[in-house]
Amino acid sequence: LHIVGWYHSHPGYGIFLSADDLFMHRNFFAAAHQVALVVDPVQSERGMFVWRDGEVEPTSAWGPFNSKVAPGETVRGLAEAAAAKISADATRPSPLVRP
Repeated sequence: LHIVGWYHSHPGYGIFLSADDLFMHRNFFAAAHQVALVVDPVQSERGMFVWRDGEVEPTSAWGPFNSKVAPGETVRGLAEAAAAKISADATRPSPLVRP
């Protein structure tokens, strides 16, 4: 079992990592492959954050995870899809795709 990251929602507040979110990510998800998925179900948006050069940054390299939420999608479904992608990418030499 590999923990690939975490997800949470910001209902009506948009896609960002707050100071508390950054503390959580830096202290409990500090491995280079670990990500944060943020969903705003009110605005139907989502975004993925990755480690890059020792900092947590948003990325657009995750395609379907950085766009409007489709009808019927769930945060759990998105997280499972993200975990599958990360697991697949982990077998490649460079697990983070840079834009």
